[in-house]
Amino acid sequence: MGTERRTFYGPGIDISALAHALADNFSGEGYEIQIMPTANAGSMVQARKEDTLRKITGMSTALTTILTRDGENVCVDVGGAHWMDKGVAAGVGAVLFFPALITAGIGAYQQTHLNSEAWQFVERYIRANSGQHPAGQDSRHNPASANPASPKGPPAIVSQCPNPQCGQSLTPGSRFCPACGSVIAKRCLNCGQELTPGAGFCDGCGSAVTA
Repeated sequence: MGTERRTFYGPGIDISALAHALADNFSGEGYEIQIMPTANAGSMVQARKEDTLRKITGMSTALTTILTRDGENVCVDVGGAHWMDKGVAAGVGAVLFFPALITAGIGAYQQTHLNSEAWQFVERYIRANSGQHPAGQDSRHNPASANPASPKGPPAIVSQCPNPQCGQSLTPGSRFCPACGSVIAKRCLNCGQELTPGAGFCDGCGSAVTA
């Protein structure tokens, strides 16, 4: 299995913080880890375990994850590469990935497991720390769509007969009380303001007065 690159939408993600979080995750599982800066302000995380081949030859391969930024996206390359010498100057350039980590300590099955774990960890971290969904997920959070404004219409006008001995509820636009026959003052159907007799427009909201 060779190197694989995936891109995640992660505005505001701190590459260095992500690298240290990934390293801590592997360290907690017993892996020896190291973090090194790469070109373009990226970070490289390597994870390995002791193996017989390294003790004999002095060489070792490790699961290697390179994290870089491309605009608002986080680019992640995962594969196998030589365990880098800490004496290498800061800002690692091109990293030679191997087709597979063929060592006594990290076999093909374990590499596949570690690759999958690296992807899952990165995706969870970005989801939790960017406030956005990774690329390929559902649409980004929109507070306006989460809390749509309730449509506003004209205020409900509840009126009663002005006769204190009646109190009958009136239908909007009524001119006479259906219970006692009292004359009802005409009101604006839009705002409820009492209308001046003969007026063509409401002096409260300016709405045209219907006949």
